[in-house]
Amino acid sequence: MTILNEILSDITNFSLVIFGFSATLFTVIYSFILNKREYLKELSDLIKNGNSDPLVSQRKTHTIQYITTMKKLNFQLIISLCLSLFIFSICIFSKYIKFTDVTNKYFVYFILLITIILFLQIINLIYNTIKRYLSETKI
Repeated sequence: MTILNEILSDITNFSLVIFGFSATLFTVIYSFILNKREYLKELSDLIKNGNSDPLVSQRKTHTIQYITTMKKLNFQLIISLCLSLFIFSICIFSKYIKFTDVTNKYFVYFILLITIILFLQIINLIYNTIKRYLSETKI
């Protein structure tokens, strides 16, 4: 029984770390998106005012692609935020409820399964980010 409580404690700590990680990245990327939106408005104003320079149109296209990519990344971070907060809340809640030994065992397995899903989602997020980084920074 004590090993199950230790696992639950580790899961609680892990979910809190992932929550902080996701919240920090979400905030940073959100500010990047807002800056790019302002830049996109400036480019749109230039185009509306008759500047039909192909370079301006290309910059607008790249800015839209950047915003779209960052929004997808932030959506993944929102999923991580919600899932880690859910796991953390359930773990804290479970400390104050007395379960039978069998119920507690299955409860910990259920939380462990959700945590593994969260972990795989974070690994996928990191993998895709590194892959995109390597392809976009090629010379």
